[in-house]
Amino acid sequence: MFRTLTHDQRVMKFINICWRLKPLLSFLIIFASVAAKAQQLRETIHLDLSDGLDQNTVFAMTEDSLGAIWIGTPGGLHRYNGAELVPKYNIEETVLDLHVHGRYVFCLTIAGLHRIDITNHEILQLDFTSKDYFNIRYFETCIALLANIQDHSLFLSYDLKEIQMPELSKLRLSVDGDKRGSIDTEVGKFYAGPQGAYYIQKNDTHFITKAYCPQQLEYNNKIFIASHEGLWEVKLADSLVRKKLVYTKDRIECLFIDQNRNLWVGSSANGVYMFHRNSLNSEFYPVEDDDGSLVPCWAIFQSETETFVGTSNGVRIIDGAPNHPLVKKTNGIACYSGIFGDEFLLIGTAADGIYRFSNSNMKRVFFNNREALDNTIIYMIKNSNGFLACTKRSFVQLDKYGDFLFQRVYNEVPMASYAMWIEQVDEGYRCASTTGISWLTDDLKQKHMTRHDNARVFNMCDDSVCVSMDGGLYRLKPDSTLVQSTFPDNQLLSIINK
Repeated sequence: MFRTLTHDQRVMKFINICWRLKPLLSFLIIFASVAAKAQQLRETIHLDLSDGLDQNTVFAMTEDSLGAIWIGTPGGLHRYNGAELVPKYNIEETVLDLHVHGRYVFCLTIAGLHRIDITNHEILQLDFTSKDYFNIRYFETCIALLANIQDHSLFLSYDLKEIQMPELSKLRLSVDGDKRGSIDTEVGKFYAGPQGAYYIQKNDTHFITKAYCPQQLEYNNKIFIASHEGLWEVKLADSLVRKKLVYTKDRIECLFIDQNRNLWVGSSANGVYMFHRNSLNSEFYPVEDDDGSLVPCWAIFQSETETFVGTSNGVRIIDGAPNHPLVKKTNGIACYSGIFGDEFLLIGTAADGIYRFSNSNMKRVFFNNREALDNTIIYMIKNSNGFLACTKRSFVQLDKYGDFLFQRVYNEVPMASYAMWIEQVDEGYRCASTTGISWLTDDLKQKHMTRHDNARVFNMCDDSVCVSMDGGLYRLKPDSTLVQSTFPDNQLLSIINK
């Protein structure tokens, strides 16, 4: 039924300390969750009425050379400095377009074109008196405006003075300026507009969506499309196109990528969202309980064909069927660890010991009726005798079939804490614990230990580097002492070789 991979993948190999870290737990819920539903991006920043926007509809956005984000709504113009929204510069008309040129931000509204100097915030304004210019194009030497009367264009210098441009006089601007346009890729040519978004590949037209699409932009090997049914992500690989509706909370009006490669999204009813560049390159599988709340996830373990996640409400399968027997059997059980054997899966739980799942049946193979701490299974590995589990009280040894053999209580080892991670080495085991690192014999007796007041060690990636919850990154020196390394964050959970 299952075949074991060479390396089990897992995340967040800690149990006890996380319960008192609610902010961190919220992060884990967002970034390590699993679901059978459609994948959704998770915003890093959200700005709306409560943050100072005059309206939650956003038609235009851009970023100036100082890193400030400019936001245009039907009620005017805002500037976001990374901490707060700055008032509207006395621009209170509907903003149609924003553009940066040197030290200037150009703001097109239904009433005029404004040039804002970002160094001193002085505003130069050109009012539209006789015609409405809804569309704009920026060229190297001039600005072109198109009125509702399709054959009338106005050309301006960047000082907002009217100029003659004979070479551009016959230019016919598109209905929406150059926001949509087309994107040429090796896969094909992509279009977005009132009739939807589609691409042409080998003379064949393939629709992505037929909803109204105000804008599209290219990002690495992806194309993001703003549509009135949500945000579309189109992945390009060789001749393949994979489309996915990654954000469905709102109609999307505009997009742009900032200098740090983060994606900003303007919506029609919920303000502005920013998606961090890391999330754009990751896959998210948020799982929800029946009440819609997200479920915390503790470990990832893989068979040859499927990826499983241990959550606070059973084992889930990424992109798997919600009625899978394993999902049903573990419903309501907090699953902290998992490891595959030959045709079976061992599941370590938060309070119910160890289960073995095989042939659609689940049997408990270890449970201590007298010591509740033994029933919290933090980590499991394969070893020469079968499988070794770390509980909050002892090491538990199972045979190659997953049946109980013996256990070694930590105070017999002795260890002053409990194990968070363990690996088998040439002459026994190396074990990371809540007080340091221990070296154990083959029969799990302690040879020596390295302790550090701040080093609750949760994970190690090689012979010299380990991770501490409260102390950051540590290096293990040849003399077995732990020395803290320079690292920008002390709240670390796991590390791997890459």
